[in-house]
Amino acid sequence: MASFELDDVENEDRFKESDVDNAWIRRRQISAYFQFLPASVAGNILNAVLVASLYYTSFSTSALITTVCVSLILAALRMVGWREYRRHGTTEKQRQNFVKTVTVHACANGTLWGGTLLALMTMGNTADLGFLGMVAAGMMCAGAISFSVIPTAARCFIGIVFVYALGAFLNSGNQMGYTAAALLTTYTFVLYKAGDLGFSNFLARLKRELQLRQSGETVRMLLNDFQAHGSDWLWEVDSDGKIVHPSSRFAEAAQRPVETLVGMKMAALFDQSSELKSLANHIQQVRGFRDVALELTINGEKRWWSLSAYPVRSEERNGRRLRGVATDISAVKLAESKVAYLAHYDGLTDLPNRFLFNETMNHALNRRVDGAQVAVLSLDLDHFKSVNDTLGHPAGDALLKIVSRRIESCLGDHDMVARMGGDEFAVLLPLIANEARAKAIAAKIIAAFSDPFTVVEHQVLCGVSIGIAFAPNHGESVE
Repeated sequence: MASFELDDVENEDRFKESDVDNAWIRRRQISAYFQFLPASVAGNILNAVLVASLYYTSFSTSALITTVCVSLILAALRMVGWREYRRHGTTEKQRQNFVKTVTVHACANGTLWGGTLLALMTMGNTADLGFLGMVAAGMMCAGAISFSVIPTAARCFIGIVFVYALGAFLNSGNQMGYTAAALLTTYTFVLYKAGDLGFSNFLARLKRELQLRQSGETVRMLLNDFQAHGSDWLWEVDSDGKIVHPSSRFAEAAQRPVETLVGMKMAALFDQSSELKSLANHIQQVRGFRDVALELTINGEKRWWSLSAYPVRSEERNGRRLRGVATDISAVKLAESKVAYLAHYDGLTDLPNRFLFNETMNHALNRRVDGAQVAVLSLDLDHFKSVNDTLGHPAGDALLKIVSRRIESCLGDHDMVARMGGDEFAVLLPLIANEARAKAIAAKIIAAFSDPFTVVEHQVLCGVSIGIAFAPNHGESVE
């Protein structure tokens, strides 16, 4: 950023190294000046009229009228500038010359009031010194306030009025005048210091405001970049749960036009689930939440979104709504499902593995009632090793897959076949009425193995040996 080198503080070393944006500060400086200008002009006119009305019998009428007229002309010039600013703002050239223009007005006003007070004090009596001293102090204070955002102008106005008033007090030749001169000097010093402090606070306030504005712009830029390129997207719903301000990223993720999302219930995007009821409850109560995973169907494909949200203020009747972030976690869910699948199923044959088979058998044994039996068939392939040795392991894997499908074709809907490892399989027949059904299925499987298997363009014969155990006759536990 540019260094701070405004004309009105060019002699202030402490401001030269500031990192505040000059152009923006200048605009705020101009705005602050014109904001107070009508009140300043009104005060000047009122003071001129009051002084003229008090002294019109004691001094030259023409001189007083001239003073009032000059005051009105200066006021009019300042108001013309104020009117142009209100209508058209300021050009870059006007902003560059702003401090010089205001300083000229301040010098002219200071000369008018300083000269007027000097004339009144010089030609008046001693009793008037106290009153005119108060007028001088009041005008200096008013000038310090009027030009507070333009230190150069404020100093010129105060300095000029001070010089004229000091000269008048010293020229009085009496103790009261000397005392007033000393007090005025002290007062002027205090005004100078107060002006410096006030302008320093003005700059500090603007710097904080500028930093906040730049921070806001940075946040907006990051949000825009987040919306455009991030894997996540923002969403917002009103107190009725309807989507507001959907982004293009949101529409792309939902594969819907933005127009159809506006006013749509957020809950309508997702499939029915307990998590959806939780989401609806959070939205209804305008309550924040984190990482709620919801399933939805997009163009016939199952997807998963993770939602987080927090309440924000709004102009609605209850003054609150929910704003949050959504993340597509479909890949994560797919990976989790794959891991869960591999933990319970055989990767080659897609059959349940030993772990799932034992769990299922344990459940069947626990559900068994008096009179019912649970049967387990243990299968071992015959001559499988010779297939591996003669045709290779790929052919052996292909054979295992075909064998798995043939065994499945021999079972009922509630029966289970699992690969226990190598060329060993097991069949679970839960809750059968008698042993005859188990024996019939074993015979059916043996018959299915009588036909040859086609493996890598070879006809392969492979038999199967089957052993059968029944619960409770042969045991009541999985082991």
